[in-house]
Amino acid sequence: MFILKQATINKYKSYSAQQEVLLESDVTTLVGKNESGKTAFLEALAKLNYFTNDEDFEFDAVQDYPRNELKKYQRSGEDLEPIICTFQLDQNTIDEINTDLGEGVLTTDIFSVSSKYGSGRVWYHINSNEKQYLENLQIQLGFSDKTKEKVLELGTVKKVSEADFGEDTELQSVIEHIKTTIVSEGFGWDRVLVDAYVTKKYISPRLPRFWYFDEYHELPSRVSIDAIRNNAITGELTKQQLDTAKALFELAMIDVEELANSTNFESFIAELEATSNDITDKIFEYWSTNSNLSIEFKIDQVNRPNNQAPEKILDIRVKNHRHRITLPLKNRSKGFNWFFSFIVWFSKIQDEKDKNFILLLDEPGLNLHASAQADLLRFINDLSGDYQIVYSTHSPFMIESDGLHRVRTVYDSDLGSIISDAVQEKDPDTLFPLQAALGYDRVIVKSGVWDQAAFLSD
Repeated sequence: MFILKQATINKYKSYSAQQEVLLESDVTTLVGKNESGKTAFLEALAKLNYFTNDEDFEFDAVQDYPRNELKKYQRSGEDLEPIICTFQLDQNTIDEINTDLGEGVLTTDIFSVSSKYGSGRVWYHINSNEKQYLENLQIQLGFSDKTKEKVLELGTVKKVSEADFGEDTELQSVIEHIKTTIVSEGFGWDRVLVDAYVTKKYISPRLPRFWYFDEYHELPSRVSIDAIRNNAITGELTKQQLDTAKALFELAMIDVEELANSTNFESFIAELEATSNDITDKIFEYWSTNSNLSIEFKIDQVNRPNNQAPEKILDIRVKNHRHRITLPLKNRSKGFNWFFSFIVWFSKIQDEKDKNFILLLDEPGLNLHASAQADLLRFINDLSGDYQIVYSTHSPFMIESDGLHRVRTVYDSDLGSIISDAVQEKDPDTLFPLQAALGYDRVIVKSGVWDQAAFLSD
């Protein structure tokens, strides 16, 4: 998997001035006050290559460009790049390129890709050595030194592919080979064609997709089966909630059309409960707060006017086995709901074998107790073995005192949002979660009770 090394954000929402952000290969933590620009940064990353088609994750200059500069930008006729991401190739991809084109053609393991507001992606810094490719081609095809010199005299693969050497059949065979491999497989760029070939065949298909999750993706307590079937946002149901509800049905392998037309719901509820049990078991690997919770489902039928067929509603409730009560999902344990919804939404990518995703988590565990946030941190660290993760927070319990090198602070200044390393930040309110994290980590525990006096004097 490619590693995101750096992201440059500019002229996107609160980012009026260009910001270059170095990212860790495992976990990067964005720390800042509310409205500082953390969410905007995660959104800009997601819009570069979102994991599924979603118009909410496409760049729109009218919606995304800084409002106080929008009219000036529109008059300028420019097509600006709000995000540029720099990635490092993995060794498997490098080995495949070297096997295909020969050693020395790929001169760097770093490339960049951006997205413009109007015209889409731009690729940078592939930097193939075309002369080396042509020399390697002689070894591969076995043509004469005379033909090699003629090829090299042209200087570029583009000029070779456009050349016409009449009766020189050996040279024509070389040209034909280049046309049917490099040229036909490339993007058709009017520049270095080997760069285009490498980008189209090896880099573009493997560009990591960004997976985004925030509190708005939490499952609702009740959701209309018709809304899921018709992909319709109704009542208080948000688009994100609808997407997560659809993911739940996909995970349970339930045919929504069949459910909508059925009069017997027992088999569907059984599928949902089996899926719920599986998810709950996963949660309890990282959920030490309360092990007495589970999710229950039932399907209600609500009468509609004018003799219409009753509306089918999926009712999702949380059961507390200790107290033997159930409550609507939205009224019970928001932290458990968050975790459950996270696993449901995560299921859309979890089964993919290549793990070619970067996870973007906006304020994860916002409603979790401090101890549960520690569990969530453990979960994030375990996930980072398979995925690169960027998450935002303003909770000291979501910051590891021995992981301050992972932290980037986000500060809303008169010049717009500014992102910097933790050690460079001066704003005391922005720094508070870091200082608190260090302070909590130094609390002395005696017989299971905090030694408050020692904490305060330290």
